[in-house]
Amino acid sequence: MEGARPRRPGGPAPDLHPLRAPGRRARSAAQCALTLGRAAGDRAACRPGCPARAVARLRRTRGEGPTGARGGVLLLGAAFGGAFATEAEAGAGAAARAPAARDRQPGARPVSCGAQPALQRELPAARDRRPQGRVDRRGGRGDPGQRPAVVRRVRRRPHAPAEVPSPRALVLEPDGRWLELLPPIVRLEAASPAQVPALLVDVERRSERGEVAIGWVSYEAAPAFDPALTAGVGSPPYAVFLVSRRWQRRAERGLGLRGRRLAIEWRPEIDAAAHRAALEQILAGIAAGDFYQVNHTFRVLATVADALEDSSASPGFDPWPLFANLQRAQRGAFAAYVDDGTIAACSASPELFFALDGERIESRPMKGTARRGLDLAEDGVRIARLRTSSKERAENLMIVDMVRNDLGRIALPGSVEARDLFVVETYPTVHQMVSTVSARTRAPMVEIFRALFPAASITGAPKSSSMRAIAAFEPSPRGIYTGAVGAILPGRRARFAVAIRTAVLDRGPEMADRRLVYGTGSGVVADSDPASEWRECAAKAANLRHVLPRFRLLESLRWSPARGYWYREAHLERMAASALYFGFRWRESAVRRRLDATAAELSVAGADAKVRLLVDRRGSVEVTHEPLGGAGRWRVALGGLPVHSRDRFLRHKTTRRGVYRSALGEARRRHPEADDVLLFNQQGELTETTRANVVVLDEHGRWSTPEVGCGLLDGVLRRRLLGRGRIVERVISRRDLLAARDVLLINSVRGLVRIDPVGWSWADVEGRRGA
Repeated sequence: MEGARPRRPGGPAPDLHPLRAPGRRARSAAQCALTLGRAAGDRAACRPGCPARAVARLRRTRGEGPTGARGGVLLLGAAFGGAFATEAEAGAGAAARAPAARDRQPGARPVSCGAQPALQRELPAARDRRPQGRVDRRGGRGDPGQRPAVVRRVRRRPHAPAEVPSPRALVLEPDGRWLELLPPIVRLEAASPAQVPALLVDVERRSERGEVAIGWVSYEAAPAFDPALTAGVGSPPYAVFLVSRRWQRRAERGLGLRGRRLAIEWRPEIDAAAHRAALEQILAGIAAGDFYQVNHTFRVLATVADALEDSSASPGFDPWPLFANLQRAQRGAFAAYVDDGTIAACSASPELFFALDGERIESRPMKGTARRGLDLAEDGVRIARLRTSSKERAENLMIVDMVRNDLGRIALPGSVEARDLFVVETYPTVHQMVSTVSARTRAPMVEIFRALFPAASITGAPKSSSMRAIAAFEPSPRGIYTGAVGAILPGRRARFAVAIRTAVLDRGPEMADRRLVYGTGSGVVADSDPASEWRECAAKAANLRHVLPRFRLLESLRWSPARGYWYREAHLERMAASALYFGFRWRESAVRRRLDATAAELSVAGADAKVRLLVDRRGSVEVTHEPLGGAGRWRVALGGLPVHSRDRFLRHKTTRRGVYRSALGEARRRHPEADDVLLFNQQGELTETTRANVVVLDEHGRWSTPEVGCGLLDGVLRRRLLGRGRIVERVISRRDLLAARDVLLINSVRGLVRIDPVGWSWADVEGRRGA
């Protein structure tokens, strides 16, 4: 509601159910049960209606358990080099267990800002996306650190009627809605590190008058809070806040967070060799006792010219689609978008720097990373490995000790508490280990930043010496990356994220100067392996390429008057498992009601039918049906386009079927009469067809089917035959296929389907044609 103050949460501590980010409603169903390392369906771990419980209930009904899968990692693209294509993962060795030091000097005197009263003026409304330029009213003489912060009033730029206007500043709130500032918006800027404390004081005073501020503080502003900290030389501004008395709360559906592919070529600023050289120097420093841990990072870069698909387009590249891509890929619980017309911060951060509500303050340091698996079985294995890794736990505990120490500087006596240690949260591309530290404080905002900034999870231990190593060994300043981004609200409330998973658009005065920057990094300890750390950096940067398209979950069921739905419970179990994996809302009761209504419809016609069940991310259900048609032999060609065994969409039945369409289209160009095509992966191993699983009779009289790890859908009928011992899993090469005695296709709608090979044959094909 326009002008209304945000609701004060109050009440008990944030809900820590794994489906929820702290203080936020259910964020991703993929968190449930997996997060706590419990079996899906554990009533202690799940809320009512949780997809994990639905999976477990369906499995109990059918008397089946989970199936395994082969491991591995996803290829991440040529920009990072072949190192990221390996399937080897970092070993979990013993981590350095040195205690975290009380690194920062409690008695250190703050840097005096000496800022004069800020200047402000009204800017003309922007007519396009060209940058307005920073207002320079500093003038005068003397140290730039003593010059006034710059304030200006910002109006929303106009957009074409067909476009969804990009908000200037908004943050994701705990209830899942977005808080957006409305014009007129005042921009406050700190042109030097020394101005940052005074800026925070000004912002907090404005919040006490009922204004809302959304903005960021750069990593290089750290020395302004503690002169013992070294942050290297950055570039202005060092902090920006957009402030307004007017705001509104919006549902995500109305924001236009639609991901789309952008023609952006991201390039890491260093290669694997340079990264290894820096890590070897850091490891030498750890061995010498200079520090225990260093969070080493680097930047991934692109120019705005690369981002524009049409070189004749306006230089006003809009960063909103980039933010939409990042947030759809990451689902960051602490996302924020701040575009002041010169610099745009697009943050999909999953890590809470601190949340303040009255006297209560909470921080959730994040340290420990593992890649996502391709399905729930792989996810479970990787989560268990992450939770039990002595290296990852030691790193996480070291950071927790530092946060406890930092909070202790401003906390009321005896109020610091560490809880919920080593909880694993699941995101679209990675699993992350998170712990929670809370306290009670009456400190003002500037003192909170003085005690906590920058976040311990992105520096190392001890903080001052690790930051000296960062300044010495990192290839460029961090800027907004690993700083803080968030909001300060009326009623002594604030919520800041650690600015990770964050892309920044810097609109320089010339086209060649305008660039996009994205940071990535990892924590280095005594037993770190440089190759593994390089792969971890790639996993964290995968969001740049990971544009998750809109798709729906799909199941095809057979209905007949005599049996009703064939294998309905098995289909619902598979769909519930995919909903859990992708974070879709799963409303089983709604699904069953729609299927029952469709069955009543079909019973009037009294003929066999194929029923398509579709569920989208919000849980909306659609059911369609068509006559089944007669059975017959399928003409099947051999595929010429390989699939990739690590494509996770091959493991789940969805409407994203581009791989299948391409393979069938390529085969039909060679053989127009083909009904379907046999697919092979990058290793030349048989997988499936576009509509069915494959079973092969070998020379020993055994029926076998390709392993799921080859890259295929675990079909309902396939799983049933495996459970009854009628078929076995094995890797089937092209040579094995051509030497087979018989080849059949199977799916739950058609059952067993005989085929006529098109353009190829197997050993006993002539003897089987009349069978």
